[in-house]
Amino acid sequence: MSLSDEDITICRLPTKPKARLYYYQGNFFYPLFYPDVGFIKKQIRQWLAIPENKAMFESDRKSPNYLTVVELMDVEPYEH
Repeated sequence: MSLSDEDITICRLPTKPKARLYYYQGNFFYPLFYPDVGFIKKQIRQWLAIPENKAMFESDRKSPNYLTVVELMDVEPYEH
């Protein structure tokens, strides 16, 4: 699944079916079935270590148009 042609693939994940970690408008996306969350966090940290990526991330998050993942997906948050 892709939210837009403008999303940025950070890395392909070694899964079947094929999956990826990607960035879109201040949010990171990856399949919930991927078991190694430590790997995901490490890839995000490495991606944010690049100054241009960090500046884009900070700019996206500060933008008045920033939407959370819940808002992007247009779903109601789970409340228990």
